[in-house]
Amino acid sequence: MPHTVKTLEPCVSLRLSSEVMGTLLADNTDLVQGFFRTLAGRGPQGGERSVMKGEAAEAIVGLAAGPLTPIQKVLALQRLSIFSRVTATEMRHLAAIAQQVELVEGAVLSGEADPPVVCIVLSGAVSLEAPDESMVPLRAEAGDVVGMNEALAGTEAGGTIPDPRRLTVAEAGVALRIDRDDLFDLLGQRPDLLQQIFSAAFGKHDR
Repeated sequence: MPHTVKTLEPCVSLRLSSEVMGTLLADNTDLVQGFFRTLAGRGPQGGERSVMKGEAAEAIVGLAAGPLTPIQKVLALQRLSIFSRVTATEMRHLAAIAQQVELVEGAVLSGEADPPVVCIVLSGAVSLEAPDESMVPLRAEAGDVVGMNEALAGTEAGGTIPDPRRLTVAEAGVALRIDRDDLFDLLGQRPDLLQQIFSAAFGKHDR
C-alpha cells in the first residue's frame, strides 16, 4: 500500500489484519463469494466482464500442439493476467485442477443451468451467449479466460445462478477447464492462492 492513512478527527474504526482476513476467507466460501460479487459489481456491467481478454495469444497457442505436461499447464496459466500474481508454489496446485479439453465445434461446454465453469482458451474459440438473447454473444480466443468472475462470485441467495450463460465452441481447438467446485476446494486449502487471485483481479497493476 503506497499511501499513508491518517485520521483527520477523532473516530472509531474497525481493523482486520491480512492474516485474519485470509483465515476468514479460507474458512468461509460464502464470504469469498460475497466479497467477489461486491467488488466485481464495480466493474463494467453486463457480459463484458465475463470474458477476460488475454495478451499472450501467440505464446499460448504454441503450448496447445499436443497433450500438456504439468509444467506446460503452469506456463500457460502464468501468461494470464488473472493469475499474474500467483507464486510458483501456488501455481503448481492450480495447474493440477486444470483439465485439458478438446474443443469440438458446436459443442456446449456449459449450459445455462450448469454451475459456472472457468474456461481458458489455448487455441480455437468459444462463444458466450445468453439464452434469452439479452446480450450480444461474446467471443473468446487464445489467451482469453471465460467464467472466472462467475465462478468466484458463485450463486445468489436462494441458490440461483445470476445471469445464466451458455458457453459453446465456435472454432475447434484446445482449452483448460477448471470446475467451480474444484476451484473452491483448492482455495479453501490454499489461502495464499486466494489472496493472490484477489490481488490480480482488483489490485493496482504493476507498470
